Amino acid sequence: MNSDAACGLLGLAARAGEVVSGMDAGLETLKKKKAFLALTDPVISPESLEKFRAACAEAGVPHRQCPGMGRAIGKPGRKIAVVTQRGFAQRLVELLQMGNDTEHGGGVKHDKTDEA
Repeated sequence: MNSDAACGLLGLAARAGEVVSGMDAGLETLKKKKAFLALTDPVISPESLEKFRAACAEAGVPHRQCPGMGRAIGKPGRKIAVVTQRGFAQRLVELLQMGNDTEHGGGVKHDKTDEA
């Protein structure tokens, strides 16, 4: 896993306004079908992780763990983030998958078209 590169790209996505963070905002974004990738910090509680993974599965959005995610987006306490732009999401999946085939959810498969 190329964690430093993934954190750098995630920070860039956050500065571009393409990351929503926090449980409530993340679940709402998943429900509205505006998410392309869901991320959690490995230290998230098991109960929160289970709830969030269920929402990801229902929305058909891939989920990955991203160590240092909160720090990367400038909100160190956050354990959940959702990427709302396809290009950022695809590259993050690639970076987080390098050398790590045990994560869940496959690649970015969302049907939403980008408005950019």
